[in-house]
Amino acid sequence: MAARMRPVKDFSLLLQAATVLGEAEPDRWRFILAGSGSERERLLAQARRVRGCVLEFPETGLEVLPAVASADIGVLLTAPDFGAEGCSNTIQEYMALGLPVVCSDGGGNREIVEDGISGIVIPPADVDALVRALRSLGSDADLRARLGNAGREFADSRFSVERYVEDFLTIYREVSIGD
Repeated sequence: MAARMRPVKDFSLLLQAATVLGEAEPDRWRFILAGSGSERERLLAQARRVRGCVLEFPETGLEVLPAVASADIGVLLTAPDFGAEGCSNTIQEYMALGLPVVCSDGGGNREIVEDGISGIVIPPADVDALVRALRSLGSDADLRARLGNAGREFADSRFSVERYVEDFLTIYREVSIGD
C-alpha cells in the first residue's frame, strides 16, 4: 500500500490483515507500506506486534514507484470515518504497473476499479473481506495476471498521456467553437 500515512488512509486495516495472515500462514506474506505522514510512528508501533510475515516501511520520499513495482498486489484502503477517495492516482499507478488492485469501496474507486475484472473492491473497514481478497489473489497467479492485465488495459485507455492530450484538445475545440 502506497499512500500518505494520515488517518484517512486505512493502513491499520492492512496491518490487521497482516496479523491474521501471518498467524495463519507464517513466512508466506510480505507487505510493503510506503508513505510518510503523521501516522507513520503509530503504524510502526502497531507493526511491531505483527508476527509471521515481513513488513517493510521503505523511506520512499516522493517517489514510491520503485517500492510498488516489486509488489504482486496493489492495495489502497480508505478509513470511512475520515473521508473517501476521489479518482485515486495510486490506483491508477497500480493499474499502469499491471498490479491487481484491492481497494475499499467508496468515493471514486468504483469508477476505476471494476470488481472482479481489474481488482477486488471490499467494504470499508472489513478486515475479513481484505483477508479473503489477499488470500484469493495470493494463491492464484492466473487471477493476479488477469486482473492486472485488465487494469493495465484500462489505465492505458483512460489515463495515458495521449488520452489526456486528446481530451484537453477536445475541450479547447468545444470552448473556441462556442465563442
